[in-house]
Amino acid sequence: MRNRDLVIKRIEQTESKLETLRFLVSRGGDAQNFYDEIENTKDILGELKSMIEREPFAPEEINRV
Repeated sequence: MRNRDLVIKRIEQTESKLETLRFLVSRGGDAQNFYDEIENTKDILGELKSMIEREPFAPEEINRV
């Protein structure tokens, strides 16, 4: 994978966003902050999907048996 470091960074950002959501729930944060964090997390996941889709296929992925 060419952009391994970038993918790992985005995964770590997603983990951080999930911890933020956990914190918001535990302290009784308002719903708008919670929804904003969900949208930010969805954006990061969308970036991850597109990065993975741009990666070339390995031979075993193309010729599945």
